[in-house]
Amino acid sequence: MEFVPGYRIGRFLAASLVLFGWLAIIGGIGFAGATIAGVAGTQLAPAYGPLPLGALVGLAAIVSGIVLVFIGSLAQAAFEAANNTRELLEIERAKAGW
Repeated sequence: MEFVPGYRIGRFLAASLVLFGWLAIIGGIGFAGATIAGVAGTQLAPAYGPLPLGALVGLAAIVSGIVLVFIGSLAQAAFEAANNTRELLEIERAKAGW
């Protein structure tokens, strides 16, 4: 009998979190870089301390993206461990003749 991994929706949501996390990281780097270069973010408050406010928004997006990637990867690992446990259980049941 072929093992079919479960938790399709959970694995999809975890992969989506990782994808959105990477998009937030890339977007945050781009926005912070463009703000520091003076291309974007001029409509925002000019500065908050030594950095333009857009750079701080980009930094917040980068940190949020890192958190999303971490949480999504953690969820993917949990679903993979659950699937491996189920597969091992099926193998042991087949050995026992169930």
